[in-house]
Amino acid sequence: MKTLNKNQPLYIFMHIPKCAGTTFNYHLNNNFYKEKSIYLYNRHGFYNALKKDYQVLNDRQDIKQYLSSLPDELKNKIRVIFGHDAFYGLHKFFKNRNCRYIVFFREPFKRAVSSYNQKMRGLGLPKDRKISDDLGKIPFQPKIKNIERQNFRIHGAPKFGEWITYKKNKMFEFLAKKGFIKKIKNPSKKDIENMLQKFHFIGLTENFEEDSLLIMNEMGIKRFFLNRNISKKYFDEKKMKKEELAELKKSFYRLNNIDLMIYNQAKEKNKAMKSKINNLEGKVAKLKFKKWLLLPFSEIRRFLAIRVLRL
Repeated sequence: MKTLNKNQPLYIFMHIPKCAGTTFNYHLNNNFYKEKSIYLYNRHGFYNALKKDYQVLNDRQDIKQYLSSLPDELKNKIRVIFGHDAFYGLHKFFKNRNCRYIVFFREPFKRAVSSYNQKMRGLGLPKDRKISDDLGKIPFQPKIKNIERQNFRIHGAPKFGEWITYKKNKMFEFLAKKGFIKKIKNPSKKDIENMLQKFHFIGLTENFEEDSLLIMNEMGIKRFFLNRNISKKYFDEKKMKKEELAELKKSFYRLNNIDLMIYNQAKEKNKAMKSKINNLEGKVAKLKFKKWLLLPFSEIRRFLAIRVLRL
């Protein structure tokens, strides 16, 4: 039996919606199996290492109870925890481990566009359709209220310009809900700085290929896959007139000033982090070549595995 290494880092990926997290999670899910990972998404299946079966964690209390119940032997096997329902404080359950929080941020306007496009796609789903989670074990029903679906069909989809007026500072709201920062009306630059200090790695969706390869290399990921969860464009800024788009962005940033502050500081952190890497361009080039070589084999292997499960 392979000796457990409790000194091996435990990575906790905080998946902010519409920040390339689905693609990143796909890599995590297909590189760290069963006992080595905990998949934290509401109403999705995760592998319970105690029961040796898949089940659902419904809320934060369920997560805490599960982690508290794990013996050190099983805790030491875990390499990664990831999902929308991960939160700051998970490291407290692994006192003997080097826990590293990682995150990807996205330019706020582009994140809002992607979120809107996904929302419109979701509202158009047939009422009885179920989508399998990527574990292939427990299906889940999209959380779309019937009344919302009916309003969509009766009154039509809200325009993007209307939609963003009540979707404000969503990255800040999300991180506050997960315990990384206090939810106050006007967080200062220092508040944002203290929040970002909690992350071992800060990536940017706009630099996803480069940034993801750097952190995946650190984590020892060797299987690579194509990008996932690319939404249909119900709103496409490229189709707007320059003057109208500029005015729309101006209004958006006025409403989302906290998210913009978070993103700008995250960019500086990302830049500073990569400035410490010797021969960054050369290293990234080698990692891209490695991915180019391995990606076809990983995709074929994954396809064959899915076919076998469906037989």
